Amino acid sequence: MLLGKEPKEWNSSDGKESSTKALQAYNTRIVFYDELLTNAYKVYSEYLEKRKVADKLAEVMKAIDDYDA
Repeated sequence: MLLGKEPKEWNSSDGKESSTKALQAYNTRIVFYDELLTNAYKVYSEYLEKRKVADKLAEVMKAIDDYDA
């Protein structure tokens, strides 16, 4: 479940725990929009960094192939 802010039920003493347990019955969890964006940015940044390494390796391999031809 994607939410922009905490549900009203979480304001009560056991509201967060009871709503979390209820969602677990449906194999569901709450993710907040800002958390989703932060995680997506982090994962994509890591991908881009690793992609740079792969691109450099591909360039080296191509240069080897071109040299051999």
